[in-house]
Amino acid sequence: MENTQEMPVPAVKPPLPGAWNMFKQSVGFLKDNFRAVFGIFISPLIFMVVGTMLIRSLPVDDRGNAILSGATSGQLTAFIIGVIISIIGGVLAYIAAIGFIYFLLDKEKGVYSSVKEYYKKAAHIFWAFVWISILLSLSIFGGFALFIVPGIILSFYLLFSTYVLVDENKKGLTALTQSWNYVRGYAWSIFFKLLLFGLLLFPIYIVFIAVFAGLAYVSFGQELSIITISSIDIVVRFIQQIIIGPLGAIYLFLIYRNLKSVKSETVPDFVEKKRKNKLIAVSILGLLIIPLIVLSVVFTSLMAARQKAKDVSSPEQYIEIEEVYDYN
Repeated sequence: MENTQEMPVPAVKPPLPGAWNMFKQSVGFLKDNFRAVFGIFISPLIFMVVGTMLIRSLPVDDRGNAILSGATSGQLTAFIIGVIISIIGGVLAYIAAIGFIYFLLDKEKGVYSSVKEYYKKAAHIFWAFVWISILLSLSIFGGFALFIVPGIILSFYLLFSTYVLVDENKKGLTALTQSWNYVRGYAWSIFFKLLLFGLLLFPIYIVFIAVFAGLAYVSFGQELSIITISSIDIVVRFIQQIIIGPLGAIYLFLIYRNLKSVKSETVPDFVEKKRKNKLIAVSILGLLIIPLIVLSVVFTSLMAARQKAKDVSSPEQYIEIEEVYDYN
């Protein structure tokens, strides 16, 4: 009879390298290869910064919200161009992230291609990446619909799907289940490694931003607050796109490669099929939940609007209006 149980996890698992050692290794790699990292990630950063500056050309109210009705034709044109450029920058950011994984794989082999070549490789599998991202989002969303905890678990189990796509050329559900295969048995270890990574990096990030914000405020003063805010925004984006993002990608890559080296066993077909079926089920649930949430938001908005209209048309409102006219 065919065994339909999950493949047992070995009692003794080879440990992954320590989080602190991988963090130091990630920082060292970023430092040694910063020029290449800068070249890969600078293009999407430029597009997003320029797009944001054009979008902010619209007039704003006291709360900082854009006012379309008070904008000139030139400002509206700048706004539309800014939105388009920002979208291009967002797409380029994903392509750069995929290309960076190709770069990390090449560095393992001791070779290096041009930034253009990495972008070309990434563009070749971009739609496969989009499909994996959709499946990943639906699976996690469906998992969160099942009392939150399954969604958290799935977010860890599917963490390395993009690395599997780039490194092993596995697509769709196969990439997701392969990530699941790698993580199973090491989820807690990965969780604490990511936790330590955040604890090490977040305070440094906050201190750096606070210092820069203080220097910008002292240099520009209150009368140039818009320039100050824009400068801080550019610096924050630079840190996120050129330092934090690549450093996190390197750290995850090290975890992925170590998982791949210690989990070389072949997963039986029935286990692979069972995991795919689970992912399909939660993805369908996630797909069904989305329109329900949209309908719920629309219904709530309509009810709020109805109540507001009811309040306006109440007798008390007419009494107040009559009193105003009588007074006048």
